[in-house]
Amino acid sequence: MKKRNALIIFLIFIFTFFIIFILYITKPKPQKIKPQIPIVSVKVVEIKKTDFKDIYKTGCEVEPILKGSIKSQVAGEVTFISPNLEVGATVKKGEKLLEIDRSKYLYKFKSTKNKLEQLKNTLKELKVELKKNKVLMEIAKKNFEISKHELKRNKFLLDKGVISKSQYDNLILKLKTYESNFKNLKLNEKSLKFKIEGTRSQVEATYEELKIARKDLDNCDVRAPFSGTISSKNVNLGDVVNINSPLFSIISYKMVKVKFFVPLYIKKEIAKGEKVKILSTETGENFEGKIKFISQEADEKNRMFQVICLVKNMDKGRKLLPGTFLEVEVPLKTYKDIMLLPLEAVRDGGVFVVEKNTARFRRIEVGKIFRKYLEAKGGVIPGDLLIVDGIDLVKDGSPVKIEGEIK
Repeated sequence: MKKRNALIIFLIFIFTFFIIFILYITKPKPQKIKPQIPIVSVKVVEIKKTDFKDIYKTGCEVEPILKGSIKSQVAGEVTFISPNLEVGATVKKGEKLLEIDRSKYLYKFKSTKNKLEQLKNTLKELKVELKKNKVLMEIAKKNFEISKHELKRNKFLLDKGVISKSQYDNLILKLKTYESNFKNLKLNEKSLKFKIEGTRSQVEATYEELKIARKDLDNCDVRAPFSGTISSKNVNLGDVVNINSPLFSIISYKMVKVKFFVPLYIKKEIAKGEKVKILSTETGENFEGKIKFISQEADEKNRMFQVICLVKNMDKGRKLLPGTFLEVEVPLKTYKDIMLLPLEAVRDGGVFVVEKNTARFRRIEVGKIFRKYLEAKGGVIPGDLLIVDGIDLVKDGSPVKIEGEIK
């Protein structure tokens, strides 16, 4: 009985194990679901070969070419002021704006002029006297030479007893007289020449004095050195001014200079006389200028080179004003038949292009780098579709979908 019960339990165990095994092997296995890769929407442009004219843009400063603080060149009382000598008034070149008392400068000019006339007359008289002295000296020299010859001839007659000793002595005295006269005239010539040189020096010095006196007299009338606008006034009627006293300031914006800085690689591509465009970012107006100066030394602070352009201002009512936001455009070299890629499309030395709806990374060979573009010399070819929008969402092999038109 016990063996029978044990057999039954064993059979039940075997049957249960068999049922569990059958259920295990027939249980449906879960299927693995492959993750679906998202499709990225991108925008592309077609890479093409094109001609590109580079332009360098930068901020600039405007300064007037003509500006100045006018100071008094003479001392005295201000006896006249023009109604135009007011801040903001427009004046013309050469316009008389004020006058300083001229009485003492007029006296100085007249007295110096009279002194010069007297010296010139004295010089003229000395030259006439020198001319006369030369004539007399020639006569005296001739008489001296004749007297020497006569004395020599009469010495022979004295030795032969033809003439007396007293006659011969008279000839000696005559020779000495002619000799003394000749020497005195020669000394007088030297004295006259010395006087003439001294008087000529006085004439030249007085000429300079007269120029100064004339200049001081002219400087009593203070005139506008150029056409412009009065920017400050420092004097009133009746004021007593000294030499170098500030009188007024004047400024002109008819022609202005525009200053900006360029790096070395830009400096190599520009030259004097080239035209540039100046843009007012506030008014939208633009002006044309010409490069007048290019520094040959880099600025110590920014290590760039200063460029100065001249611009005709106030063209048809338009005006470039200092202190406003201005930008200059400098045309550079034209590059023929190159592939240009936007700088924002470049990542880690390469770009992404679309091939059969898939993003593919291409490492590029970089040529010239411009402000917003770079030249691709290899790695891509004309006709490739360059991803320009959505590149941060793709990697090599990402499925993509092109949105918008291909430009």
